[in-house]
Amino acid sequence: MTAPVLTALERFAERTDERWLYGPRALPGEFRSYTTGFATWRGWVSEVERSWPDPAAVVARLRLAGEPGASRWPVGRLLATISADAAIAPLTTADLSRRALDGLYRTGQVEVERDAAGQPSCVDLDRVLLLLDARLNGTTATGSVIDPEVAFGWPGLLAEAWYGYEERRRAAKAAAERAGQPWTEPAGDLTQPRRWLDESILAHCPVERLFGMMDGTVLAGFWTPLHAFGATLERYYGPAVPADRFESHAANRGRRFVLSAGIDHTVRADGTVVLGNGVQAAVVARVRTAAAWLSYLDDPVTAALRWAAIEERLDSPWGAAMLTELGQRFTAFLTAVVNQDGTVRGGWPQRPTALAAYGGFALRAGDSDTGRRFGGYPRSGNIQPANPVAALQARLRDLGFAVQDATGEFATSTAAAVRELQFGAYANEVSAVRSGVASRRPAHRRYLGAATGVVDEETARAIDVWHDPGRYGVSGVDRFVRTTLAGIGAAELLRRCQAQLFRWSALTEGRAHAGLTDAQWRAVGDAQKAQLRRRLVRRSRYADDPHGATDLADVVDPHFAFDSDDLENVFQLEAVAEFYANYTDPWLPLAEVRVPGENVPRAPGDSRYVTADMLDPSGEAARAVPPPAGSTTTKKVVLDGTVDLSRVWTYGTSAPHRDLIYLAGATSRASKWYKINGVDVATRTLTLDSDPKMGTAPCAWKIRIRPGSS
Repeated sequence: MTAPVLTALERFAERTDERWLYGPRALPGEFRSYTTGFATWRGWVSEVERSWPDPAAVVARLRLAGEPGASRWPVGRLLATISADAAIAPLTTADLSRRALDGLYRTGQVEVERDAAGQPSCVDLDRVLLLLDARLNGTTATGSVIDPEVAFGWPGLLAEAWYGYEERRRAAKAAAERAGQPWTEPAGDLTQPRRWLDESILAHCPVERLFGMMDGTVLAGFWTPLHAFGATLERYYGPAVPADRFESHAANRGRRFVLSAGIDHTVRADGTVVLGNGVQAAVVARVRTAAAWLSYLDDPVTAALRWAAIEERLDSPWGAAMLTELGQRFTAFLTAVVNQDGTVRGGWPQRPTALAAYGGFALRAGDSDTGRRFGGYPRSGNIQPANPVAALQARLRDLGFAVQDATGEFATSTAAAVRELQFGAYANEVSAVRSGVASRRPAHRRYLGAATGVVDEETARAIDVWHDPGRYGVSGVDRFVRTTLAGIGAAELLRRCQAQLFRWSALTEGRAHAGLTDAQWRAVGDAQKAQLRRRLVRRSRYADDPHGATDLADVVDPHFAFDSDDLENVFQLEAVAEFYANYTDPWLPLAEVRVPGENVPRAPGDSRYVTADMLDPSGEAARAVPPPAGSTTTKKVVLDGTVDLSRVWTYGTSAPHRDLIYLAGATSRASKWYKINGVDVATRTLTLDSDPKMGTAPCAWKIRIRPGSS
C-alpha cells in the first residue's frame, strides 16, 4: 500500500476528539482542566522518558503538548523549536500509552502535597516547563532580545496580570464611548481598576501558577543537561524535606526563589532572609518593562503604535496605580512566604474550587445540615453557605435527579443521586435543555473518577458544568440534565447503555417504556457488564502489578466502585461474579508466571471464559415431547437456545423450593406456570409437575429462578 493511500486512510480514521493524529483524546472542555496527583503525573512522565531519554526533548515535548499554554506571551516567537515533527505532533501513542497521553494533556495543575490545614497544595507546571525549555533548548532571535527569564519569570507573570487589567479597562472604555458616555480615570478612586486587577490575577496569575513560576526559576537556576527531568522533579517535590533550609526543595520554595530570582535581600546569622528596602520599587520597574514588551508583542493594534503610546497606557493614572498595586502585593507576598513552609500562600489568591459551593467540604453519606456534620466530621464556625447539603440537593433536583431524603440530610437517596450523576457525567453524550426542550449532544467536560457517591472536587466541578454550562464556554444550552431511558425506542436505549452506565431503576424504567424482549434485555445487560468489566480491571491487583499495567495502557476507564445503594442491580452483581470467576488468583505475582484465568483476567471471547447470567432464562420455542406409547399425556418439554440450564433448581419432586417455568402455549392451567421436577441439561429437556397440554406448536417460555416456597 502506497504512502498516499496510508495517509488518506489515517485521515479518514481520524477522530473528532483526537487533538492531532495519534495524539491525545479529549473533549473541548478537558484541556488543562483537571488536577492530578504528583505520583500519577510522574508515572506518565516516565513513559515519555522511556521514548525520549534526552531531558531537553522531554521538556520540549511536554511543553508543546500543552500548547496553547497558560502564558499570554507569544511562546512560539520566543522559544526555539526542537524539530518540525515535535511542533506538529509532540507526543503520540507511539511514545506513551493512551492513558498517560490523555492524562498529561488534561492535567492543568498537579497536587504536590498538603498544607498545614490538610488542603491540597497545587502547582501549575506550565511555567516550570517554559523556564526549563528556555534553559535547555534555547531561544529564537526575538527571544534573545526579550529574556525568557523575564517573560516567563516573575516580571512576565505579573505583567500578564497587569495586561489583563488593561484589556478590561479598554473594553469598558470602548463600551462607554459607544454609548456616548464620558470616560474618566480619577486617580483618587481605584475601586474599579482594583476589581479588574483582582479578576485578572485570578485568571492569569493565581497562586498555583505563581508557585510554578517560582519552582521553575529555582530549577532552571541549577539545571544542567545531566539532570533527568522526572527524577529531579521527584526530588524537588518529594516528601523527604531537607534539614538545610536553603536546599532546593519545594518546602523551601520562598527562600530559594528569592535567592535565585535576583531579588535584593540579606541573610541574617540565624538563616532568616530579609528583603531589601528597594524591592517594591524594583518590582514595579521590572513589571513595567515586561508589560511594555507584552503589549507590543501580544496586541496587533498596539504593536503598530509608537512606544510612546504604550508607555502612555502604563503611565496613565490607573495604569501606573495598578503597577504600584502589583508591586505592593508581590512584595507583601514575598515577605510573607520567604521564611515559611513552601505551602504557605501568603494571602495571594488561589483558583476558586467547585467545592466552595458546599462550604469547601467533600460531602458524603451521614453529613447533615442540622447536625453540622460535613465531609464526615462535626464542624463549627461560620460556614458558607449555611446549609451545604441542602444546596447540593437543590442542584441535584435542578438537574433531574430524584432526592427523597429530608432536606439537609445526606442519606441513601442523595448518595444514589450523586452516584447516578457520576455515571452520567462520564459519558461522551449528555442530555441538554434549552428553552425547556431536551436533546442529546456531545459532552463538554467529563467526570473521570469512580462512582463513589462522595462529592469530591471533581464531582462538584461536574455538577457546576451541568448546572451552568455557559460559564464554561458552552453555548446554546441552559443546562445539562439527567439522562432518562424512558420514552425512547429499543435501538436508542441499547446505544445509550453501550455508552453509559445506569442504575437499576433507570434501566427497568427504560425496559418497560421500550417494551424490550428478553433477548434485548440481555443485550442491555451485556452492554452494562462490558463497561463495568473495564472498571473492574482498572481496580484490580492486575492493574497495580507493573507486569500487568503495560497490558492496560489503553484502558482509560475509572476504577470500579461497588454501588451498595443499587444492590438490586443484577448486571452489577453479574459483572463482579463474572470478573472474579475469570480471575481466580489475583495474589499470584505476574513476575513468576502468567496464567490466564488465575492472575491474568480472561477476556471475553476466550474459549474458557465463564459467563455469569443471573437473569431468568427465556426463549421463543419450547416444544412438548411426544407422549410415550400408550399414553396421551406428557410432562416433558424441550427448550430452544443456549441458556445454561444447569442452574435450574429441582432437587426432586418433594423439594420445597423448585424453579417454575411459564409456557405461553400451555392450556392446562390458566396461570401457565409449572413446577420443574427434573432437568436434563444435555438434551435441554425439562420434566414438569403436570402435562401443560401445549399441542405440537412451539411457544415462548420463561423460567423463574428461586421463586420461593411452592
